[in-house]
Amino acid sequence: SMREAYFKELGALREQLHLKSEADKDGKPFEADDISIFDPAVYFVDWDDEVSSILRQKAAMLQQRFDEQKRRSTERISELNEQLQNARFSANRKDMLLDALMQKHGYKNEHTLEQMFEQQMQDRRIKLAKEAEAKRTAMQRKSMSNVGKIVSAV
Repeated sequence: SMREAYFKELGALREQLHLKSEADKDGKPFEADDISIFDPAVYFVDWDDEVSSILRQKAAMLQQRFDEQKRRSTERISELNEQLQNARFSANRKDMLLDALMQKHGYKNEHTLEQMFEQQMQDRRIKLAKEAEAKRTAMQRKSMSNVGKIVSAV
């Protein structure tokens, strides 16, 4: 019935307000859905021409808003699908390049390559620690030398 459709749309709009307030609390963006459950044009009412004209205008306006929202949503979906397709293509290309490089350099799989990288990183950390220790030792020797010069001068 007209009443049920009206209240169903009213409930959906209230839900949109609730979702918006939740999104605002979380600091997230919110874009409301265009809810058009109640369509007064579907219901025949024997009103005068002025009321019927207003209802038809309102129905046309709602239809236009719906069509515009649908167009924007369809465009956005197309953009996202294109981005997804490009990302998949790029990931597949990188996988193919990585496989070719691993074969060229004799690595069996990515796990073997990761182990080699981990070993290189560990070797680099050890080398940097040894260099830092050598600098500390050199500074201590220089410091001791300076102390010795001061003691002999006194």
